[in-house]
Amino acid sequence: MRILFLFIFIIFLMPVTWAADNCDFNLVFPNVTILITENQQVIQHDFTLERGEESPHLLCQNYRIFFSKGQSNSYQRKAFGHNNSGINYNIHRLINMAGILKDYGDAANSNEFIDGIAQNRNVTYTNRLFVSVPSLASQNFPRSGNYTDIIQASIYGRVHGSNLLVYSTSRTFSVTYVINKKIEVSVVDEGAPFDASSTSKVLDFGFLTQNSEKKADLRIVSNTPYQVKLTSMNNGHLKHTQGALIDYSLKVNGSNTNLSTAPTNIGCGNETTTVGDRYQLKFKITDTIDNKLSGLYQDVITITAIAN
Repeated sequence: MRILFLFIFIIFLMPVTWAADNCDFNLVFPNVTILITENQQVIQHDFTLERGEESPHLLCQNYRIFFSKGQSNSYQRKAFGHNNSGINYNIHRLINMAGILKDYGDAANSNEFIDGIAQNRNVTYTNRLFVSVPSLASQNFPRSGNYTDIIQASIYGRVHGSNLLVYSTSRTFSVTYVINKKIEVSVVDEGAPFDASSTSKVLDFGFLTQNSEKKADLRIVSNTPYQVKLTSMNNGHLKHTQGALIDYSLKVNGSNTNLSTAPTNIGCGNETTTVGDRYQLKFKITDTIDNKLSGLYQDVITITAIAN
């Protein structure tokens, strides 16, 4: 009798994986805080990675780090602040902003993740990324305050020379942009746009006659609530060098303004766009000119804009 022995080999193919934290990686991401200026910025931000004692795998000698979309759920990242308004920014591997750092599954090339080597245990390795933010003007003059986003960085062990990745751990860090209070004043011709370089203006009446008028526009650009006041050096009069006075009136947006007391509050507002709030100024000679001393009469009006 022949006896047949049948050996059945059952082979289980298992993916190369271990439990989370198998590489004993420790990511330390300091939070990022950047003051937004008039110019576009690209800021280097350093962070560290330590490969701990409990990381025997060869897989742990190389790593790859991916970055989440943040609160905007988009790779056009935004930091959010007052009334859910946003500041556009992004994070990059290179200082020239080639590529945007992305999350696992979305990153398609080497400019969209960070690779590193951690050959030894109990050693801290320094990495860097670059945070970019457009100029303040390109953000449509956002309100003053803090704007924050939260990013999750995820690190994977990697087999050298391959794309075989094993998840290890994640950390979150915040990106905060600070916008200081800013208010600008511009005095321009009637109907003219805001001009940051035009902060003073001469209204020349020439030979004075009663009821003659001159007009100008005051424009206020502000990223915070504000109030604006006027102060007349001569309390609402044109004054001769020898002391003689000629009365004039001022209307702001059609309303009479009393310059006899200083300072005079002529308006207030909230944050503006780059166009600014417009205050129409109309000066009118109300005094009779007959029998007035000949010569130069003038007044100086000081504009004070206060950021609240």
